[in-house]
Amino acid sequence: MRAKKSARGKERERPCHVLIRVRSAMGETITAHSEMIQKKGSAVFGKIGKGVGSEYMKRLNQQIERGEKTYLFLTTTDGWNGPYATYRCLLKGLYEELPTEKQPLVPEYYLHESPSIKTWCEIADMNQLSSQEMNRIFLQSSGRPIMSVLTISTAVFKVFER
Repeated sequence: MRAKKSARGKERERPCHVLIRVRSAMGETITAHSEMIQKKGSAVFGKIGKGVGSEYMKRLNQQIERGEKTYLFLTTTDGWNGPYATYRCLLKGLYEELPTEKQPLVPEYYLHESPSIKTWCEIADMNQLSSQEMNRIFLQSSGRPIMSVLTISTAVFKVFER
């Protein structure tokens, strides 16, 4: 990953982001979180099972604290065999445990899954990306385009945008 030069001429890393592939019957995940954002200004998305590692979570939260736009990309398919659709969500914070005051921002349909959730992401703004925009998301580890690896079993990806 290439670094950018800051105003002082020092090297700084480009902002990193996270992409999570979700399986959602009938698009419920996207719809429920989008409606919550419209009603309350933000929503909390919970990643069931293996989540974002604590060091990476810390890095993302530090970016957010510095005022750098940091995104959660949610990728899902339309139906079981449909094409991938990716949504860019502005991240407001990540948590290993759901803060009590954030509970009203979690869609009720999966609140009972809380014990299985290892990563909570507070999001605002949810916009579907075009194919061209999706092709600008790359893996941090290899630089490969995300669209080339979405079919593997991994569901959480460390990514950057070009």
